[in-house]
Amino acid sequence: MKAGNSYEDNNLVFATALGKPTDAKNLFGSYKNLLAKAKIEHKKFHCLRYTCATKLFGAGTPLKTVQALLGHSNIETTADIYTHVMPKQKINAAEKLNDII
Repeated sequence: MKAGNSYEDNNLVFATALGKPTDAKNLFGSYKNLLAKAKIEHKKFHCLRYTCATKLFGAGTPLKTVQALLGHSNIETTADIYTHVMPKQKINAAEKLNDII
């Protein structure tokens, strides 16, 4: 809105104030600054994909949906590499088994 008619909507996730692609160096600098402000230990930017997949899966999002969001052609990649079983899920599974027995 600030840019007015100068803004180009290119449907980008990370865009400049004018809607153009963000330079990777600037993106990673912003990411590093954001982590520092939040007092979060530095992690590689790619770790966000793992976190996204694990959190979505843990919240009950079907694995097929997580696969589509991450753009994996093979569901095994999503299941074996990008999702991790959280302790709460293990407890819930044990409680379900207890109810069945």
